[in-house]
Amino acid sequence: NHAMRVTRSSAVAGFTLLEVLIAVLIFSFGLLGVAAMILTAMRGNHTAQLHTQATFLAQWVADAMRANPDGVMAGNYNGNAPNGGGANCNAGCTRAQAATRDLQTWGAMVAATWPTGTGNIACNLKPPVRIDGTRAFPAGLCTVTLAGNESTETGKTAASNAPDPASGRKAQQFIWVFNP
Repeated sequence: NHAMRVTRSSAVAGFTLLEVLIAVLIFSFGLLGVAAMILTAMRGNHTAQLHTQATFLAQWVADAMRANPDGVMAGNYNGNAPNGGGANCNAGCTRAQAATRDLQTWGAMVAATWPTGTGNIACNLKPPVRIDGTRAFPAGLCTVTLAGNESTETGKTAASNAPDPASGRKAQQFIWVFNP
């Protein structure tokens, strides 16, 4: 009778090694799921950051163009964004020089924000109409295009950061159309 009581109480008293291993395995799969969710959230956050930067860059150059309507009408803003430059207008400059300064500043911001990205501006303008001698503003539309890869890790070359569906890198193009 006493031996039977010991057997019964030891069978109920604890966990076997197999049960503990199964519990650890289930817990590990749960942790892997949490890690995958965190990784997905980080990718989404990075993509949102790129979208925000693209909006900021397009709005910045649009504001610069609105401040220089003569430079816009002369076509001084059309073309690809240069990567930096040294235009200095501290002593005053022409509308064309102001446009060059704006484009160089914008190009440097594009290069700093999107290491593999490019920027382009194309304006399709009509002759301005002056009414009663008032200042004429550009009539028509300008298109700001920012193109680059969704993944822009620093330290990568353009070739190693090229669009690749297998790795999740995909080409992105942001187009902003506005009336200057």
